[in-house]
Amino acid sequence: MEAIVNESIIHKINAAKKEFVTDGYTMSVGEIISMYKEGELIINPDFQRAFRWSVAHQTRLIESILIGVPLPSIFVYQNEKAQWEVVDGVQRLSTILQFIGVLRDEENKLLPQTILEKTKTLPDLNEITWEHLPPEVHLDFKRARLEVKIIKYLSNKNAKFEVFQRLNWSAILSGQEYRNALLVMADKFFYNWLIDLSKLTSFQFCIGLTDRWLEEKYDQELVLRLFIFASYKFNKGKIDDFINECIFYDEDSLVSKIEQKKFILEDEKIKFEKTFSILYKAKGESVFQKSDGRGNQFLESYYEIIAIGLYSNIEKYDIENDADVDLVKYKIENINDIMQYNRGTGSETRVKNTIPIGKKYFEK
Repeated sequence: MEAIVNESIIHKINAAKKEFVTDGYTMSVGEIISMYKEGELIINPDFQRAFRWSVAHQTRLIESILIGVPLPSIFVYQNEKAQWEVVDGVQRLSTILQFIGVLRDEENKLLPQTILEKTKTLPDLNEITWEHLPPEVHLDFKRARLEVKIIKYLSNKNAKFEVFQRLNWSAILSGQEYRNALLVMADKFFYNWLIDLSKLTSFQFCIGLTDRWLEEKYDQELVLRLFIFASYKFNKGKIDDFINECIFYDEDSLVSKIEQKKFILEDEKIKFEKTFSILYKAKGESVFQKSDGRGNQFLESYYEIIAIGLYSNIEKYDIENDADVDLVKYKIENINDIMQYNRGTGSETRVKNTIPIGKKYFEK
């Protein structure tokens, strides 16, 4: 029996290894700079904006290179054009390239060079730029070595997502910040579409989030939650894991549906806009707050049952029909009658129970 189990484990390990075709090089900073300038190394500008290091953090990295401290490996994905897309190490490479003065933004404009701060080890770095350093330091800096791990194009199609996930599982990112990074790699157009929807005025008025929640991209997560829970049935597990599976990894993932034209972005945008136009017209900024007037904070449970419930039935409602708007208002004001069955439950149990109830409740 033990021999059979061992054989099974070995077979599965070997099968999983075949999903990752990898290689590795030790390269100089100068070679990295040349690849970037030639368009052979791709650093997505959205990563640069979303995960921008402070000047102090950038200075520490430059200092580490100057004094010879080894840096962690850079992970890249070699696409079908043999270009390297940076999967992990965006800020390290961006910091190096901006300090040198070659980093460009999404409009291909050069970004201003970094002005360093003083450090405990090298206080003379204060207000230093690349041009201030002597030629011999330039040479040493460009000769510094970086280890680059390469995920080849022939790997499993989800290999670069898997690598990013494993390298960043303990990173200090919110669930949506992490998903945004994956979305940029998976489907840039969908990523931008999602961001645009999250800025919809009626949507923002309805959710009324705090600055902290907005900083953590929770408004963007709410947009995704609506589409995911409206389209996929949640049964068990952690909600974050479920959302990630449905977007990226499931055989019938949202990204796959978009590619196969089963999820039409233009149509979904119209439904989304109509949903929140009716909600705002019916209840204004109090739509996802307790109807007893004792609180004015956004409630996730109300969003799940109201927004997702109405969105799932939105084609039956007419925003120009006052009777339809009044019906939505009536249903929202009486939502506590069905919410009481989920008080005191965890978020996973609540979602499992309330999403189907909300879809049924807003049937017309």
